[in-house]
Amino acid sequence: DTPTSGRTWPNTYPTISPTRPELSQAGRTILITGGSAGIGFGTARSYAKDSASRIVLTGRRRNVVEKAATDLAVEFPKTEFVARTSDIPSSDDTAALWADLVVRGVSVDVLVLNAASMGPSEPIISADVDGLWSEFVTNVRSQLAFALTSALRKNLVYLASAVTHMPGMDVAVPAYFLTKTVGQLLLQTIADAADPQKFQVNIFHPGTILSEGAMNAGMTADSLPFDDIKLPSDYGVWAAIKEAEFLHAQPRTIEVNGKTYPTDQWFNAPPNVVAAASRKLHLQKDHPVYITRQIIESQFPNSTYKYHNTFDPVVSTHQNFDSLGFPVDHPGRARSDTYYFNKDTLLRTHTSAHQAETFKADQSDGYLISADVYRRDAIDKSHYPVFHQMEGRGREPRPAGHLPRGHDGRAQPHRGAQAHHGAHFAAACRADAPCVGG
Repeated sequence: DTPTSGRTWPNTYPTISPTRPELSQAGRTILITGGSAGIGFGTARSYAKDSASRIVLTGRRRNVVEKAATDLAVEFPKTEFVARTSDIPSSDDTAALWADLVVRGVSVDVLVLNAASMGPSEPIISADVDGLWSEFVTNVRSQLAFALTSALRKNLVYLASAVTHMPGMDVAVPAYFLTKTVGQLLLQTIADAADPQKFQVNIFHPGTILSEGAMNAGMTADSLPFDDIKLPSDYGVWAAIKEAEFLHAQPRTIEVNGKTYPTDQWFNAPPNVVAAASRKLHLQKDHPVYITRQIIESQFPNSTYKYHNTFDPVVSTHQNFDSLGFPVDHPGRARSDTYYFNKDTLLRTHTSAHQAETFKADQSDGYLISADVYRRDAIDKSHYPVFHQMEGRGREPRPAGHLPRGHDGRAQPHRGAQAHHGAHFAAACRADAPCVGG
């Protein structure tokens, strides 16, 4: 995940690290448009770190692209670097590039579409038609020409832009905002029609990077909380491996337990996690989680405690966060921590997502909630993306003289003349590990 504006995760992280053997690019040829500087150059470095056999860099300025290839060859002597001067809006340059690769017998395994044009900042209504159309040629038509070449049918990684997600960018950089939005929709349409087993397409925006283009647009290091360039560079490698296939052609809707939910740009739930939402291990007789649940429930008599074991795992952001007082900038809300279907709908991250509705129902003096919960954790001996939680609450009569006080200083009994106080507990466990409580 590449969170916007660096507010949650501005640097690279272990899942996309070049040190992971699963990211190895050994034996592969990578072609990166705009690979001589900025994010393109950073992406080339990340592919080289992951042992790519050959990396083809394209760029408009011969001296710049050749220097980039030379510098990378010194740093990574085991990788072959090929510098090609090519202006991507030029159909002739694009055709010549691919023809030369065919003559060389070079088959491209991964195409990284990074090159783009920022364009003028003038309002669309006063823009020069030919000038604006040239931005469409660069950011839309040329991307299509590269994506549909018969020489590529393996992996395509498209770098969208943070401007399509950030308020006010349609005014600040209207031509760039418009053409990158169209380009992203174009690549998504191609992905929708492609079989990921033959042609995997992944689209991501690289965060906010102080690139050469950003500086040419007048930005400085103080303009935004910029991300480290290693973040999109490393992610661009991970996006081209089998592990990232679930991001290809995002489904328009997702179905869980017979209910259908729309998806949007927040969607990040892989198929194996979505499939887990229908397993309900805590309800499967003789399963360790089921047995654990029954042992705990036996300590809380159902004459006092109501058992809630069938709450739906799909909840709203209000249920999961807002109703519990989570701040809007809490890291738990980030897409790097939580599985979203859309901006307002997610897989619960804790049983407390049902706490407010249980309190409101007020059906008993105590309750227990048992459920499967979901978090985007890296798997290790104490973390797993899907696990089970149990929480409860009990009310008991308050000791004499311990009634809560109102604003006027008088005792305020609850539920008629009977006052209560509560005790809350929670426990969590995986099927293959002991439960822990807190």
